[in-house]
Amino acid sequence: MYFIHRQGRRTDMKEINVGLCGLGTVGTGVVKILKSQQKEINYKLGCDIVVKKILVNNLEKRRDVDINPEWLTDN
Repeated sequence: MYFIHRQGRRTDMKEINVGLCGLGTVGTGVVKILKSQQKEINYKLGCDIVVKKILVNNLEKRRDVDINPEWLTDN
């Protein structure tokens, strides 16, 4: 699959994998921005940003953002 960049260049569609250290105020904000701006980010970068893992202290803690539980790790 490829993506035609807005300047007319052809680029290969790729993913940028992201890991976060923490899901406090900043980490939660990052996840929310990545979700809400997903289309715009994809358009500008020509690829998807994919959250793979988030390091947290407590796996059972209630979170203020809707995330895939498989993203969380404590080690």
